[in-house]
Amino acid sequence: MSIHIAPGKFEEGHEKFLQHMLTHSNGIPFTNFQHKFLVDDEIDYKKIIYGKAKGELSLSEWKKWLKASGKIIQTTQAACMSTVSKNLLYHRKGLRNSSEQSLYKVETPSAIRELEKQLYEFFLSGASAPNEFGPRFDAFANYLRQNSLGCNWRFMAYLAFLVSNDFYFPILPENFDRLLDFYRIRQRLTGFVSWEKYEVLLELAALLKDKLAIYGQPNMIEIQSYMWVVSYLIKDLPPFPAGKTKIIAPDFAAELKTRQRRADERERIGLLGEKFVFEQEKEKLIKAGRTDLADEVQLVSQESDACGYDILSFTSEEKALHIEVKSTTCSLSQDEGFWLTANEKYQAEKDHLWCIYRVWRGGHNIR
Repeated sequence: MSIHIAPGKFEEGHEKFLQHMLTHSNGIPFTNFQHKFLVDDEIDYKKIIYGKAKGELSLSEWKKWLKASGKIIQTTQAACMSTVSKNLLYHRKGLRNSSEQSLYKVETPSAIRELEKQLYEFFLSGASAPNEFGPRFDAFANYLRQNSLGCNWRFMAYLAFLVSNDFYFPILPENFDRLLDFYRIRQRLTGFVSWEKYEVLLELAALLKDKLAIYGQPNMIEIQSYMWVVSYLIKDLPPFPAGKTKIIAPDFAAELKTRQRRADERERIGLLGEKFVFEQEKEKLIKAGRTDLADEVQLVSQESDACGYDILSFTSEEKALHIEVKSTTCSLSQDEGFWLTANEKYQAEKDHLWCIYRVWRGGHNIR
């Protein structure tokens, strides 16, 4: 599935977001995702919820608990309690009417065992990346429906969030439907819970990350917080009329700015990675007592990209190193690899001094 934000709608929503940040922070403009008001109001408490809920789950114990009927359900209940999950789940009308109602509707030993098996498979029977997790999401949703246990978006998205906050985030379907409508994206969440629908939000998050690259690279909690705030700021706008899609000419000037921001952000991340490796190589040689070699470390990419590598360095035994640096804003667990240019590939194949350093970036600090 491929989705698109209608021309001008990102800019309209983003302007509301920027004004909201200014209004609620004594005039401090939004320049990155460490903005104090956004962190205090939206981001930090979700990080705390995630940490507490993961602690309550005690997933490392689940394999042995499969034989101890009820323990897995108990820890999942604890992770969903209002004192932990706060406003990410609905708790107002008692446990049997809460978002996590399914955890309280199984009573027989066989039903308890089956729910625990389903929870184990949801959390632990494969990798957390979308291509492996998606089928498990649908399997668990189908199990809840088929057994009349209650399958709702808040509960399913919250559990997905606890599987991995690198990939998934909690949602309030009404708010996110409003956001989809505002951006002129025709898919809707409300009603039947499915991975296909949830994936629409993940695609939207990826689009917004791209458009927000000028402010750094937000993680999933940060991008969810951005989406959440915008969804509230647009709540009084009239809905887009159903069935009346208007074809709007592309705004090429805006698209050019977006692509320039992307290119600038790639260059910024690449240069930060090269700076990190350059400094690490010099420090390595100084610690080895080879200050003479440390003085010879060069950022050759500063002069030209024709060499097929970025940094000239050395081992303490004076062997030259031709280092190509590949940087990413992803964490190690999210890394999907990188491309080599034809020149880099050629250099790698013919140059026995050539090597590659991968630099991962967590938050906003290259490491």
